[in-house]
Amino acid sequence: MNHDLNLRLIKEKIYEMHSAIMYNLSNDIVRLPNNIVNVVQVDDEGQLWFLCDKPLYQPDQYTVLFPVRLQFYRKGKPFHIEVSGPAELANNFRNEDEILANRWLIKMKMKNITYTEAQNRANVNAMPWINKAYRFLSSHLSIPNHAKPLPGN
Repeated sequence: MNHDLNLRLIKEKIYEMHSAIMYNLSNDIVRLPNNIVNVVQVDDEGQLWFLCDKPLYQPDQYTVLFPVRLQFYRKGKPFHIEVSGPAELANNFRNEDEILANRWLIKMKMKNITYTEAQNRANVNAMPWINKAYRFLSSHLSIPNHAKPLPGN
């Protein structure tokens, strides 16, 4: 039951980000390049489905199964997520849709998930700094003291 709650939280956060940077961790000579990917869905089995751009040069030469790491980060969001695991090309190369003609559908089994929230910045109180500046200025600056009254008074 606890696993399902964690998966639900990760799903919500991944859907909130919607896109990630994909790093191919394969040692193959011909490997899918790093890419910006768009999330399609996260299913109940913990598989992440996403779309990436199809390589222009000989797409049939790439391996079907390879390890990847996805990094979800968006400016202004107080968290980021890193997901890694084995990925598999899910396209049927014989029956490609026109929509997916220049995109590949990839299915990834999420093995390692790191969810990190940004630390809250402590509010800086200005009064200690103002007091320090006042003490410094009062001890280092001399204010002339006139013993005689100024002319015209």
